[in-house]
Amino acid sequence: MSDLEIDEESLSWVGRRIYVGNVPKNCSFSEVKNLFEPFGEITHLTMPLKEKKSKKLNSSGTVDLFRGFAFVTFSTKQAAANTIKEPLFLAGAKLSVEIALPQLKGNKSTKR
Repeated sequence: MSDLEIDEESLSWVGRRIYVGNVPKNCSFSEVKNLFEPFGEITHLTMPLKEKKSKKLNSSGTVDLFRGFAFVTFSTKQAAANTIKEPLFLAGAKLSVEIALPQLKGNKSTKR
């Protein structure tokens, strides 16, 4: 695969996945899901975590911290497109919502 190719798995969700930025770090998975469910069927929701060493440890010796963004994949492209038509807010924060693009190999700046 050349540096400008996209893998087949990424092609399966192109146009159906959104990137949601500026999610308050105290928001739950359920809150994010409930916000986006009215737009259409959600097939996948990811809220990435980062591990941090801390005195308050989990079983692996780290603390999981929400990174403040999420990826939501819908069953249709239309559902994803509808999410970017008007501003969305969660826990008082204005969210940054964009159609997610696959990350090109070698390009770390493209939202996945």
